Amino acid sequence: HVRDSRDRFFPWLPWPVMVLAVAAIGWRLGGRRVALTVGAALLALGGAVTLPAGVWLLTQLDPSVMRWIICGIVLLCTVALAIGFSVAVPETAAFRLLLGGLSGLAGGATGMSGPPLILSWLGRRATAARIRSNIFVYLWLLGFASLAAGAANGLLTRTRLLEGLALAPG
Repeated sequence: HVRDSRDRFFPWLPWPVMVLAVAAIGWRLGGRRVALTVGAALLALGGAVTLPAGVWLLTQLDPSVMRWIICGIVLLCTVALAIGFSVAVPETAAFRLLLGGLSGLAGGATGMSGPPLILSWLGRRATAARIRSNIFVYLWLLGFASLAAGAANGLLTRTRLLEGLALAPG
């Protein structure tokens, strides 16, 4: 696929949006904290660091190889959920960075950054609401990093942006 430089989106555009997103990590909803801000921030940091490597894999690997990788991830997660997989994971900053990194790599390469988080959080003693809010904040922040990485690799073109806006919900 030959890229036309006129169709390339400005790679600097997502960065101001990402700065605003990071500033909003600690927002409150109805007087209640939405997510564990330190945990979500560490996950997002780990994910933002490895996401460009995942995007690079996406642009370099053969599409049929990528399809098999995606199939494997989906199958692994489906089986793990079906059998009630649970493992105790450490609540350390290093583990959160590593988990975010794995999730960012998977998200950059396949568009599925959630499975590593979900599998690791199945064994936690946190409430479902707390886990959902952390996943929401993490995926929200990683989305902005994904925009930046896609733009930097020439994947976010004007045409794709307009198509995405047209398909966005109300």
